[in-house]
Amino acid sequence: MSDKIKIVISDEQKSVKVPKGIRMIVRRSCLAALQMENVGGPCIINVTFTDNAKIRELKQRYTGRGVEAGAMWLPESGGEVFGTIYISMEKAQELSEFYDCSLQKEICYLTVHEALHMIENKKQSKNSELRIQEKKETVMYQLGLPLSAGYALSNT
Repeated sequence: MSDKIKIVISDEQKSVKVPKGIRMIVRRSCLAALQMENVGGPCIINVTFTDNAKIRELKQRYTGRGVEAGAMWLPESGGEVFGTIYISMEKAQELSEFYDCSLQKEICYLTVHEALHMIENKKQSKNSELRIQEKKETVMYQLGLPLSAGYALSNT
């Protein structure tokens, strides 16, 4: 595994059926975030589909705040494994309905967001939240799922 990048995806929830193609989108999202940050292999990123209860439990354990979230990441100590991204399929579905977008786009967004923060942590760099948002916008655009709505300027 000299210079390979591996994305390991698992499904530990039963509340929302994982639609066809989601695993490919998650892989592409992680790879695009790694490319944005100029990270090559060897590296492993784990992605786990879970539910709201598991995210709340992990948030409570690691941050002291048991809140619901669409996703979170936990670092791995040393080695090629960057960490694990946890995505609540329940929350992703709620957010996709709230933002009136597809579940695929919401999962892509959550994956890119968490992957960028995980990579930043692994590289021990500190970008501002604004810089992370700019990178997210760029990656989402590259994946064909731009975040920003189109604007029409009036001539008046």
